[in-house]
Amino acid sequence: MAAAHNTVQKSHTSSRWIKAAPNSITAISIFFGFASIIFSTADHFFKAALFIILAAAADTIDGRVARLLRAESKFGIEFDSFADAISFGVAPAVLINLWAFKLMPYVGWPVAFIYMICAILRLVRFNVMHQVEDVRYFQGLPVLTPACLIALFVIFSQNYLDGEFSLIGRFFLAGVVAVLALLMISSVPYRNPKALSSKTLPLPLLVAVVIVWAASSIIWYDAVPFFLFLAYALSGPIEFIVRALSGKR
Repeated sequence: MAAAHNTVQKSHTSSRWIKAAPNSITAISIFFGFASIIFSTADHFFKAALFIILAAAADTIDGRVARLLRAESKFGIEFDSFADAISFGVAPAVLINLWAFKLMPYVGWPVAFIYMICAILRLVRFNVMHQVEDVRYFQGLPVLTPACLIALFVIFSQNYLDGEFSLIGRFFLAGVVAVLALLMISSVPYRNPKALSSKTLPLPLLVAVVIVWAASSIIWYDAVPFFLFLAYALSGPIEFIVRALSGKR
């Protein structure tokens, strides 16, 4: 009896550790988002941007770990949403406000707030509607994409543009951030990259694309990912317009 009791106790303990693994990765994602906010307020914008990218990496891992360990739970889903709100809602808003609009608070504050609230609304809508959504498409731009776009643009501009913008350039950037915010809460469909498979693309082509993407991202770490995320952000409206013009739904 004692041996059986110890076996059951060990089983419960290991089960708790398994369930804790994906939530621990989510907690790391929150730490990265928090670190980004701290670095933004200290004017270390390159580091702040880098921590948003690290948060995105952690966010892509936690769900996969949960599915792999069969440790998915309602708590994990809600915890992940709160993590995304901090890392991809609050952190990018603080970064873009302090980096680009510090001397233009009358522009920066409203734009940053609109971005943040749209990201949170997008997350809430996903939690409410993900059970009925077509798995091949997202409704609206996923929050990770504009967050990474902002972070990568900061890195890209620091390396290639010296981080300097004219007044017109800052207003243009404010407009771009506002458009990204509206795309998050829009009904524009975006293809789900996870739904891509060898059925969608020939396997050799899919492997070639991944290899080229990985190699080029290592060589041009600041440019290639930025333009890839930009292409994905533009893909939704372009496909939506093309379908509307061709009469397809």
